Amino acid sequence: MAFLDDIDKKLTNLGQGAIQKTREMTDSAKLSGALKNLEGQKKDVLADLGAISYRKLKESGEEAGPEESGIIARLDELETQIADLRGQIQRVKGVIFCPNCHAQIAQDSMFCNVCGAKIEHPAPAPAPVPPQGGEVCSNCGAPVEPDQAFCVNCGSKIEHTAPAPEPIPIPEPVSEPEPIPIPEPVPEPEPEPIPEPVSEPEPEPEPIPIPEPPKGPTCPKCGAEITPGQSFCIICGTPLKKEPAPAPENHAPQPGTKVCPNCGKVLADHLSFCTSCGTKLN
Repeated sequence: MAFLDDIDKKLTNLGQGAIQKTREMTDSAKLSGALKNLEGQKKDVLADLGAISYRKLKESGEEAGPEESGIIARLDELETQIADLRGQIQRVKGVIFCPNCHAQIAQDSMFCNVCGAKIEHPAPAPAPVPPQGGEVCSNCGAPVEPDQAFCVNCGSKIEHTAPAPEPIPIPEPVSEPEPIPIPEPVPEPEPEPIPEPVSEPEPEPEPIPIPEPPKGPTCPKCGAEITPGQSFCIICGTPLKKEPAPAPENHAPQPGTKVCPNCGKVLADHLSFCTSCGTKLN
């Protein structure tokens, strides 16, 4: 019996220990759950705070700081991806998302059947125009990017075709530079003709007055006029020869007379010298 009592005590102790462990584990789980719940609430509060700050920054247009700019850029990227996926789900399932609670509702719903918000149906977008030279969806014709696997317009799988090789650009001919025009030589101005000097007429020499020839005999040295019978010149003193007297015309010597060959005077034949000019007679 004592053995059984020991076993009973041991089982009792083990049971109490297990119960205690269970209680501790339960308490720990409760605490962990409570902690996780609080952390979740904190994340929700932070998310709400971030959403409010994000919305205010977007609405105000203020420039965010370096840290906020990176977070905002990441949020914008996520919003774009979420919108693309929602669009694909809408087209595949024929549903839309409530803009208030994001619940899936029928595409033609006027109000959300979860939160009661009014659904605004946007006007149908015009058919997308494929970019020139780009790929388009084979189902709806919407333009697609080279790295897209599914069409964001209809959700169809995109079969990418190998891009056509780009044509090799033909180089434009290099135009030769235009030759630099050689400036025409500037003609030198013609020298003005130097007027020839007008030769002044040489003055006619005044005629040298020709002295009138003396009417009577003159001195052979100075040319002074002398009177007949002078033996010396009264100007220069030159002895003068007595000119023979002109022979009488047609006076033939008379018999017993002779004529002086110098002065022509008729003398007596017996005279040896002329009585007029002193010439020796033959």
